Amino acid sequence: MKSPLAAKGPKAGPSGVAGAGGGADRFTLLFDVRFQHGFYNDADGRCPDLKAVPTPTCAETMRALGLLFRDDDSGFGVFITPSRVPALLDYVRGRPGGWAWLSFLLVPTNRLFVGLTRLPITTNFTTQGLHVSNLQVSAQDGGLVLGRKPTLGEEGLCPVTGTTLSVPVSAGASATLSDLSGLPLAESAAGASTASFSLAGRPYGYYTAATSGKGAKTSVGALYLPAGASTVGTIDLVLAQPTAKTGTVAAFPLPPLQPTVPGGAAVEVTPKPVSLILAFAPRDTVWQYYVVSKGAAGQFAQTLQVSGGRDKLEDVAFKKSSQVLPNGDQAVLFESKVGLTLMRRSPYAFKLSGQRLGPDGSRNPVKIDRLPVAPATPVWPAQGGSGLGGRSEIYVYV
Repeated sequence: MKSPLAAKGPKAGPSGVAGAGGGADRFTLLFDVRFQHGFYNDADGRCPDLKAVPTPTCAETMRALGLLFRDDDSGFGVFITPSRVPALLDYVRGRPGGWAWLSFLLVPTNRLFVGLTRLPITTNFTTQGLHVSNLQVSAQDGGLVLGRKPTLGEEGLCPVTGTTLSVPVSAGASATLSDLSGLPLAESAAGASTASFSLAGRPYGYYTAATSGKGAKTSVGALYLPAGASTVGTIDLVLAQPTAKTGTVAAFPLPPLQPTVPGGAAVEVTPKPVSLILAFAPRDTVWQYYVVSKGAAGQFAQTLQVSGGRDKLEDVAFKKSSQVLPNGDQAVLFESKVGLTLMRRSPYAFKLSGQRLGPDGSRNPVKIDRLPVAPATPVWPAQGGSGLGGRSEIYVYV
């Protein structure tokens, strides 16, 4: 089976309209972003749980530049025709500092996404969201992964703000609102204890409010997202490497572009396709087998046990106890001593064996050669805290 982080090759672009001189002006790839998740180990890790949607500002920019957006079941692509490259270069050169980027909202298509993913189980996307950009990538399995780690986790979460972003200000200091590029958008007057900036009417995305001047320096970063929309965060794709020392050169389709000197000839640049991976790890949960003797069949002997492991190579230890279920049934609880990874094609195989005590004192064998594995839902918070783990309850009636 291929690694869930294996980079997928760029998909062929859709055919464009005929260009000048009768030649075919075909779309070519600018960005290709693949969604990967270790839970989907039966599909080479292709993750269908997210959908990317251009923000309104991004969609308008793409229309003006002639860029084509194409969504599929596990990612998306951005395409351009050769005839529109000069307009793209002019657009980037005309932006302050050459900073130009495309922003996409991440919309969940699976309500179980958090339960399956190695994120804090208490994650609430109305108050915090995932934010990644090609400004920070890492090389994994021959591909470029968005973020500084092989998979995106809690370090990718940041606060979600409404139409106002505020930052505490020390006496005699002031504050500045900046966008992804660090470009100052608004400044506060000195003297107030709190600086509040309105984001109403600004493009959706990542903003920072930071103090300067006297006193301690404070910086607050947050995502501004559509009110009431079901989103888990944003992806920002910067079109040109801002400087030779910013980010990884392979993560940008264009090199750093200097503004054209008046009267000077523009340097011809050919965009190179960029393939990126947004990768998530599956959640590890403590598996709890509640084994119940049906009806009046008798109670289990102390010999009852759960055994087995992963791919028949790794034995998993279980601790054993007695539990009374809410309906009054007596259960024997087998709880794994370590977290086990949730996967759609589970590598774990466990069996139940032992004896049951009959009313007449007899001992009857109990055997299940393959116990059910933990389901995708529900996943409960781990006992004693939330964290990155969880609990999977499995009921077995014998």
